[in-house]
Amino acid sequence: GKQEGLLNFAHRQVQQWAVATYDRLIEDYGIKWIFWDNNIDPAPYWEANEAPSRRGWLQHDHIRGVWNVREILLQKHPDVLIENCSSGGRRIDLGMFKRSHYHVLSDQFWYPDAIRYQFSGADWCLPADKIKSIVDAPLSPLDDYVFHSNFGGLLSITENVENWSAEERQRAKQHVQVYKSVRHLLRKDFHPLFPQPQSLKEWDGWQFHDPQSGAGFILIFRAESPQESASPRFEALNRDARYT
Repeated sequence: GKQEGLLNFAHRQVQQWAVATYDRLIEDYGIKWIFWDNNIDPAPYWEANEAPSRRGWLQHDHIRGVWNVREILLQKHPDVLIENCSSGGRRIDLGMFKRSHYHVLSDQFWYPDAIRYQFSGADWCLPADKIKSIVDAPLSPLDDYVFHSNFGGLLSITENVENWSAEERQRAKQHVQVYKSVRHLLRKDFHPLFPQPQSLKEWDGWQFHDPQSGAGFILIFRAESPQESASPRFEALNRDARYT
């Protein structure tokens, strides 16, 4: 009775239809990037289509079917990127990590401090070069910390860039250049320099470190802390070396 529904990827014929559809679209339009979102509440579909004694199996088989489609697409189209999203980060799990190139942490893109908070938690257990947020703050001009708050993962910009002034574009270009110079370190070791902050009154900081080369970078955020200084504990430093 609705105008929309949820495809049951548990069915083999649905998987075959999905693969054939993606194959056609990729071929016809030369697609190189698929943003695979999942903005739907699936619970009513599970509840309406399985007995209470089978609760959970429909969801299990559905997700397995999604995994299978992604595996086939990755094999058939190795040059096509798959970005995973589900109203933000609600489909981030090890199975999706194996079958996607990168993942959106959240649909909250406007508040840089919230984005920083997300990375401060996620970088503990997820590879930073596989997760992302978006520079989309309704601020003009954008402060430096708007960009820096997105340095904890893949930097992406969807702000209204065509209306930026020449100065704003130049500053953004500088931030992107700096980010690209340290981006390779996102797949190395991550060390939080402070406990994950619970308010804007607390300092925050990240350290990414390559144990093989000794290279790394740090970012420290004061936000609204009344403390003018802090003493972060850096990790894996060579006591006999000098750092810039």
